[in-house]
Amino acid sequence: MQINKTSVTILMLLFLLQMRVNSQKQGDDLLGRYRLPNQLEIEIYPKTDSEGMKVYEGKIVALNNFEKGQIKDENNPDRGERHKQLLGKVIVKGLQYNSTIAQWTDGSMYAPEKGITVNLKVKSVSDTAAIAEASKLFFSKTVTWKKSNPSVELQRDNQ
Repeated sequence: MQINKTSVTILMLLFLLQMRVNSQKQGDDLLGRYRLPNQLEIEIYPKTDSEGMKVYEGKIVALNNFEKGQIKDENNPDRGERHKQLLGKVIVKGLQYNSTIAQWTDGSMYAPEKGITVNLKVKSVSDTAAIAEASKLFFSKTVTWKKSNPSVELQRDNQ
């Protein structure tokens, strides 16, 4: 059986396409809702950035008595933002899935309790949690984001 260059090229392209699809599916493992250690609940969703790349963002979907009832972005360094509601605010931006190391990297996260933005990477995701690392200058902190299931929370609230 003779294999020509065209057949090899087609097979290589199909292989690379399949790898890209698998990588995107693995990247989507991060999608969902998470309860952060500060009690904010965020939802992570995909977005296409200005360069056409798939990135992941997260917005606040529940406050859960955050900072003893804080509902506005009162610690924001930009005075013009302090009157705005936290609910719906995008606080995770630019996370990209790196299939080589199986982590989400190059993101940032705004911490409304301190009014600062930190570098963010998500090291791993399971069915119950995500392990995230925030860093600023020489400091870093690893925290667990607990997956939350909105339908279970609604059932509990209705009982």
